[in-house]
Amino acid sequence: NDQALELYGYSREELMGACVDIIDGTLSHTAVHGKPDLLLNEENRRYETIHKRKDGTHFPAEVNIRHFEIMGSGCFQSIVRDITQRKQYEKALIESEERLKLITNTIPQVVFTARPNGRIDFVNSRFEALTGIRPFRNNVLEEAIHPDDFEKVRTFWREAVKQIKEHQIRFRMRLRGGMYRWFLGITIPLCDENLNIIKWFGSATDIDELENMVAQRTADLSDLYNNAPCGYFTLSKDCVFMKINDTALKWLGYLRSEIIEKKTFYDLVTPESGEAFKRKMNALITLGVADNLQYEMRRKNGSVLIVLLNATAVKDNLGNIVMIRTTIIDHTERQQYENEILKLNNILQSHASELEESN
Repeated sequence: NDQALELYGYSREELMGACVDIIDGTLSHTAVHGKPDLLLNEENRRYETIHKRKDGTHFPAEVNIRHFEIMGSGCFQSIVRDITQRKQYEKALIESEERLKLITNTIPQVVFTARPNGRIDFVNSRFEALTGIRPFRNNVLEEAIHPDDFEKVRTFWREAVKQIKEHQIRFRMRLRGGMYRWFLGITIPLCDENLNIIKWFGSATDIDELENMVAQRTADLSDLYNNAPCGYFTLSKDCVFMKINDTALKWLGYLRSEIIEKKTFYDLVTPESGEAFKRKMNALITLGVADNLQYEMRRKNGSVLIVLLNATAVKDNLGNIVMIRTTIIDHTERQQYENEILKLNNILQSHASELEESN
């Protein structure tokens, strides 16, 4: 047809009657007329080759060839496509992938890619450098992941590939020598225009130092909270204990398991203090705070602990109380001092009255 004439640069007269090897040097005149298996085999009717133009230039071609008979004579029908541009794209893609592999092998993170079903098909050299384990051997994850994290990681990945979004997980990975370090795993899907997953890209970053810093900071804050010189506790909107520090437990004589989600604030105060706190709830609802309130709390042994209480209400977006954060200060000794001072003042006033009467 005209497109073939334009593609090869020949006239129709030059091509008609010529052997196919004029454009495809891989096929000889003898082979073509001998009906080679390559051309007759059902599975090999499409192939790629190099074709030649009249001016001597070559180009990659995809050939679809069909053998049939007309009036007892065997014929071949061929559809030829110039795939120069496709080959250029493929070459660029291969070069891009090689550059990507080179880049990923020089960064400190473990980098991997996976097929849409989650089957990993590439892991950079950092993984083997860190763990000493070849990435595609059997049971590689079971060898590399901490036993306590393995099932969590496997379940995470099984569920993650079903959801088109970024996923994150923290886990411990074994390094050369047997030491484990914390890593942050991140996976991101690459999708086509129809939101079908084409590829998964993932990384694992060593966060062991950060994880240890967070753990130490958490431990420090926990120690500061539990061993503070004052009592801390958090109440639900119904005044049920949700959290309490060690100081308050020590003052009250209870175990944490005896209080959390089992007792209310009203259970641990005298009836008079309970009624007073109910009246102050309006201030908490309106102002969000209640300061320097004196209450009598009941210890487990029945004795009274006099406290100064400060409360702050935590509210949701609609202004409803979600929880109440409370601080108490042991006011027993101060109250005793104040009572002693009051007694002394009374004695002094009595003496002063007696002196005035005697004069």
